[in-house]
This record gives sequence, structure tokens and C-alpha cells, in this order.
Amino acid sequence: MDKYYKIIYGLMTKHDLALIGLFISLLCLTGCGVEKEKSEMSIFNGMDFTDWNAPVMTYWTIADSAIVGGLNKEYINGNQFIWYKRKVRDFYLAIDVKLEPNSANAGIQFRSSQEGGVAIGYQADAGLGVWGRLYHEHGRGKLDWE
Repeated sequence: MDKYYKIIYGLMTKHDLALIGLFISLLCLTGCGVEKEKSEMSIFNGMDFTDWNAPVMTYWTIADSAIVGGLNKEYINGNQFIWYKRKVRDFYLAIDVKLEPNSANAGIQFRSSQEGGVAIGYQADAGLGVWGRLYHEHGRGKLDWE
């Protein structure tokens, strides 16, 4: 045994070593390799804007149990964002997007924050030539555009 081990071992009793062993065992049981149960949760009820808000709510409507953005105009001046009010942690997002016309530009923000009415964070782009590409809104810009 080296000198350092002797000093540490000499300061610990068998009771201390047993407690450390128990602690490590409990730690492994609670977090090492034990997968937590996954559950599905819908963040939109299909009927109203419960848990959602936007700087301009009149831009958003609900049609056929879906959130619809736009004012039935060909061109929208500037970005519009709608926010889910609750905080989420780890998640798997499954979403259907319908974009008319396909040449328009839209996206789904995730891991984003709201500052002054704009989104800062990641966006999965939607639109002709950009479907699914990763964009960093008000940040680094195009991240996956090869």
C-alpha cells in the first residue's frame, strides 16, 4: 500500500467504509442504468390556447384541431411566435407541419427563450429547400445547411 492509501484508510473505520459502499450502491440503483419510465404528453388540447401565448394572439387561430399561423395573407411582415407556457426538460417532439404555399418560410423553435417578443434558440426550418434544416434564431444562424 502506498502512503496516501494508508493515511486515508487509517482515518476510516469499517463502519465508514460500509456506509460509503451503501451510498455507492444506492446511487447506482437510483441512477446508473435504471431507465425512467417514459410517458407521452400532448402539449396542445386541439380546442383552445390553454398553456399558449403570443405577443400577437390575433395572428394565431385553431382549425381542425391544429394551431394555424397567419392572417390569410400572402406575405407576413416579420416573424411571429407562439409560446408554450410550461417549462419542459428532456423531450421527443413529434409534429405534423402543413405549409401553404410550400415556398413560404416557417419553423418550429425548440430549446429557445423569449426575449423582447423574439425567439432566441434553435429552429427546425420548414419550407421549400429548407425542410428540417437546423437554424439558430438570433444566434449563429445556419447550423446544418450543407
